Formats: sequence, C-alpha cells, structure tokens
Amino acid sequence: MNPMNQSKGRMDRFRQTALDSFKTHRLFWMFTILLWTKSLIAYQFFFNMPAENAVQAFILIINPLSFTLFLFAFSFFFGGNKRKWALYSLYLVSSLILFADTTYYREFTDFLTVPVLFQSSNMETLSSSFLSLLEWKDLLLLGDLVVLPFLLWKMNETSQASQRRVLITFGAAAALFGFNLVLAETERPELLTRSFDRELLVKNLGTFNFHVYDAMLQTKTSAQKALADGSELDEVENFTRQNYAAPDPEMFGKYKGKNVVVVSFESAQNFTHNMKASNG
Repeated sequence: MNPMNQSKGRMDRFRQTALDSFKTHRLFWMFTILLWTKSLIAYQFFFNMPAENAVQAFILIINPLSFTLFLFAFSFFFGGNKRKWALYSLYLVSSLILFADTTYYREFTDFLTVPVLFQSSNMETLSSSFLSLLEWKDLLLLGDLVVLPFLLWKMNETSQASQRRVLITFGAAAALFGFNLVLAETERPELLTRSFDRELLVKNLGTFNFHVYDAMLQTKTSAQKALADGSELDEVENFTRQNYAAPDPEMFGKYKGKNVVVVSFESAQNFTHNMKASNG
C-alpha cells in the first residue's frame, strides 16, 4: 500500500475519532474549552506575564490544558445527568480559585499560596477592601457561572465513558503536563527549584498546576518539621560557629543613640517604586 495512502488513512481515522469524542462527550469538551479560555483571559487581562518569545507564548497557551483535562476526567466516574453537575461543580471551584488568584494579585502583585491562606493579616486586608478591588472585567471570570446552570438544566447527559476513555484522558493530561514541563525547563532550567519566584512558576506551569506544586511543597515542609529532631541542631550550631563573621569595627556602634529607619523592599508594592519621602 502506498505510504501516502496509509498516512491519509490514519489521519482520517484520527479525525473521525476526535469528532466522535466531541459529539459523545460534548459537555466534557465544553467545560474543558471554557476553563482553558478563562485561564488565558486571566493571563491576558489580569496578570502581568508578557511572553518574551514564541516559545514562552506557546507555553502560556498550553499550560492550563493538562490540569483542565485531568480535573474534568473525574467527571467520567459519574453516570447520566450526575456527570453534568459534577462538571459544573469542578468548573465552579476552579473559576473561584482563579478569581481569588486575580483578586489577590490585584492587591499584592503575587499569587495565593498555602501559607498565605493561614495568615490572618492578609485575609483581613483582602476582606476589608474586597468590594473596592472588584472591577467590571471580573465578569469574564464569574459571569458564566450564573448562566450555565440554566443551560445545563435543559440538557440531558446520556453518554457513558468506558474505562479505556478514562485512562486515555488521564494519560493525555499526564503526557501534556510532561511536555509542558520539559518545554518550560528548556526556557528556565531548574524551574522547580525556584519556588520563591511564583510568577515564573505560574507563567511556565499554569495557575492550577502551580497550586498543586505549592501544596506538595508545603506538605513536604510540614513533614520535615514533624520528623525533625534535636540532633540536627548540632550541625547547624557547628556551622554557625565555624563561619562566624565578626562585626566591622568601623561600622559597629556607629549609629548608637540615633534613629535608624529600615525599609524592606522585598515586600514593597509596585506603586512605591521611584517615589521619594516628603523630606528625602
């Protein structure tokens, strides 16, 4: 058989399989495309994450998709009309997480992490000024949540997902995430060691994948704290003694009796840049 005909036949079969999947599981693909699009809208209109080259632009486009496929694949464990409400519930939670991220970013130019959620001062700051942080463009993230239940109410979900379909979807999500990670590593080597640069992680992994990574990181840190014992303190104390740096005699005590103001720029927000003090 002609190789060209073989290739054409495979493409036709793939195209037909894809069309059948879209027809049979239209709600799955509808919610997948909606959340994917909503993530791209957040990148474009809510976060300040410009792409520096074509590869970074491609990474920004594909990075929400692996988590989206993985998340909505769980809906296949539900049958009949239960599946459409499972899809909506997953979509609702994901949209609210994305909205929380954009609101927090608007105030702090940073992304939510597990430790931040347990810092009452940050939550109090957000809750007291929540309404003032809202903007009309937030409707892009929340508006469809009101409309979708009415549309779903009139739709019947009768398709059944085979075990093979479930495994293929989870496998595709894992493969896509692996491809995304390899591509991101070529752009930013040792990406996963840069947990301090959350914007870089979100830019390369995606918002939801970042939250999964952050949760794993915090779980590991908590486990290390729980398993730590006093014997490890000796190593730390020996290191500090061996690397002790004596005070600079020229600077030590130089400002004794004077008022000293220390400004930490680690947490300074963008609006303070290039500004001067009233007497400075």
